Amino acid sequence: GEEVSLSAFPAGVPETHDLSSGDSRSDRELCDALVSGQLAVSPAFSRRFGLGAGDTIELSTIHGRHSFRIAGDLPGLAGPAGIIFVDLAVFDQLWERPGATSIYLWTHRDRDAVIDEIRRRSDVRQTLFFTDASQLRDEARKFAARFDGLLYGVGTLTIVLGAIAIANLLAG
Repeated sequence: GEEVSLSAFPAGVPETHDLSSGDSRSDRELCDALVSGQLAVSPAFSRRFGLGAGDTIELSTIHGRHSFRIAGDLPGLAGPAGIIFVDLAVFDQLWERPGATSIYLWTHRDRDAVIDEIRRRSDVRQTLFFTDASQLRDEARKFAARFDGLLYGVGTLTIVLGAIAIANLLAG
């Protein structure tokens, strides 16, 4: 009954890219499992629901409920419920795709040349934002660290003020 982000990508494409542990063999096996109709989940999803590799989950699709085997985990930064990852072809078979909010590109050519070509061919009014996935992950981690620091600061201030109030009561 809880809403979870569903992310689809062409799992047959990123076989040469770092998806999880940096072990290209396990990345390739995970991609093959996604292409075969299994799914992957983020660590946050695993923690939230106590499910991981080898477990099965049921999701509502346009054809009714469908059972999926969890092949493994992929890093993902989403809310507390985490993310479910599926192959794009599997997604298109089971859900409608009214639009996309993100596009992931893997290229063997110069990254900047590809971005320039995309900008040249797209509508001038279309707002495009390009980032490297590792950059995005690093920025999200920095933001989380700053937020943690803020929480620790508020907690410390609360303890200090509480200690002052108790000392004042004892002195009185």
